[in-house]
Amino acid sequence: MSSSRHRRRGQTSVEVLFIIGIILTGIVIITPSYLDENRSASLVTYVRNSATSACAYLNSGAITNDNQYRVLNRIITASNYTSKSFRVVSVKSSESGDTITINVRIEYSGKIDLKNGGIAWRIKTFITRDLVAHSDAKLSGGTLYYGDKKVVIKVKVVRA
Repeated sequence: MSSSRHRRRGQTSVEVLFIIGIILTGIVIITPSYLDENRSASLVTYVRNSATSACAYLNSGAITNDNQYRVLNRIITASNYTSKSFRVVSVKSSESGDTITINVRIEYSGKIDLKNGGIAWRIKTFITRDLVAHSDAKLSGGTLYYGDKKVVIKVKVVRA
């Protein structure tokens, strides 16, 4: 009886090792794609927060000498220091190879004596600088990187 008991224990041990092997293989297969999705979602969240912060600053109608917001000051002076109700309408991302593209759409009301391209460029510059300062994004040679991915941010600003 002793030998059959050892054989059952041995078989049970092999079965447990087999099950653990299957679980570990599943983790190895699933984890990298999950981490990539998590990285993209984090990046979109960072961009949305930065764009929302830019809109809140622009809606204040007041200028500060804080270096972080300096690029946005020209928009406020062009709006004659009045609130223009800037708001983030959408943030969408797409991924192709090693590049993540994030499209940000912002609407505002009223008239600003500054071409829309100038507004979009200033907000994009603010978002890029904010990402570098407050996330794991890096700026290298004018190109933004988040992890091993190149990041392209496109900002479209339209009057509502």
